[in-house]
Amino acid sequence: MFAEYAIIQVLSQFFAKGALMSKLTISILISLVIIVFVIIIFAAAITKGYSYKHTIDKLEDNPYLKNSNEKTNTDQREPEETNK
Repeated sequence: MFAEYAIIQVLSQFFAKGALMSKLTISILISLVIIVFVIIIFAAAITKGYSYKHTIDKLEDNPYLKNSNEKTNTDQREPEETNK
């Protein structure tokens, strides 16, 4: 009950005698809303990132490793002699 009374008193101070909230107060409230929104989006992105199941391809299925092996095999061959 006291909390409700305190909230009513604070709000009545903001709107006392028809006075509107100052520009500074409005700016602070808008800034706080934006900050809370960004924190929620940030937390959702972090949670989604941690819940993603990462997988590792098998070595047999890796096309990059196959291309790499082919290149190293051709590089390791000795050059043929043409002076016969």
